[in-house]
Amino acid sequence: MSGQCSTCRFFRKIEPQHIFGDCHRQPPQFNFSAYFTEDGCSGQKRYKAEITRQRDGVWPNVREDEWCGEFATKDQDDE
Repeated sequence: MSGQCSTCRFFRKIEPQHIFGDCHRQPPQFNFSAYFTEDGCSGQKRYKAEITRQRDGVWPNVREDEWCGEFATKDQDDE
């Protein structure tokens, strides 16, 4: 079954006037970022990595007119 996010049970919109919301089909995901810089202290090329993680998990941000293969109507029970 397919349908738009706006009619899906997993779609959450915080601001009614916005066209974007969050998809709560899966647990929130953590964002990771890695920055690599050259370490010029030796004759060999070495790289230093700085890895950061977003403190709180985030759900994918989607438009209300998008769709996916995991659509479920608001009155549909979990399988």
